[in-house]
Amino acid sequence: MKNILLFAVIILFSACKTKEVSPTFANIPDANFEKYLIDEKIDKDGVANGRMNLDDAKGVTEIYVSQRQIKSLAGIEAFIDLQILYCSDNQLAVLDVSKNINLQTLDCFANQLTVLDVSKNVDLLYFWCYNNPIKTICVADITKANISISTKDTFGDFYWRKGQTATYEVCK
Repeated sequence: MKNILLFAVIILFSACKTKEVSPTFANIPDANFEKYLIDEKIDKDGVANGRMNLDDAKGVTEIYVSQRQIKSLAGIEAFIDLQILYCSDNQLAVLDVSKNINLQTLDCFANQLTVLDVSKNVDLLYFWCYNNPIKTICVADITKANISISTKDTFGDFYWRKGQTATYEVCK
């Protein structure tokens, strides 16, 4: 009888499907970025622990983190509703805004950026990236974006300081 009961329990457990658990947290490795999120009550647990609940990022449309000595904005990809990002005058060497497809304003001047890919940000209207050692700016198909390119030094409202040798390329 015990064997039959044991066999029935084993069959019952093996028939249960394991539910896939989606990630519920975004990694926020930069302490200064996390401090901003906590101070602004975006990171609702209020604890500096290097992570933030993904639900906390929902509905956030503006982030202003200029002049905060931030070295990494890892975790910014969780802010899928983000429309405005001011992150100028920091120490950013990398800025990945590929998941921030609602972005309309990006102010990232005076950082350490050498390549910037805004090809997924087709709603981008205002973009400042001067005072960076940028070599390449990757933009969306111009025919689909809300921008025009008039000269090598200006992208409509996309601007970087005259005299810099950056080029742009249309990326797929």
